[in-house]
Amino acid sequence: MDNIFDPTAPLSREKTEPESDSLSTEQNHANLARSPEVQCALADVWHKKGKIERAIAGFQAAVLMKPDYILAYIELGSLLLEIDRLPEAMEVLQGCRNKSE
Repeated sequence: MDNIFDPTAPLSREKTEPESDSLSTEQNHANLARSPEVQCALADVWHKKGKIERAIAGFQAAVLMKPDYILAYIELGSLLLEIDRLPEAMEVLQGCRNKSE
């Protein structure tokens, strides 16, 4: 085994598993993009960066992907309340309430 602290050791290593046995990076990213949890996390980042419409779209995507994902409803409703879009917030939060019953 190479010593990772050896400055003379090569920087790159050959892959030990065949390419066909592992998912490509693009496939991994595509799978993550279909995750409602990842969509919520990204939406939260957009919200913190002030990209409100993008954050709303992310929370909406999470709700569409997983209609019983209560956290996505709560986050979306809270964000809509924060920006004074009260009718939309009420609709989203009512949907959350209906899902939890």
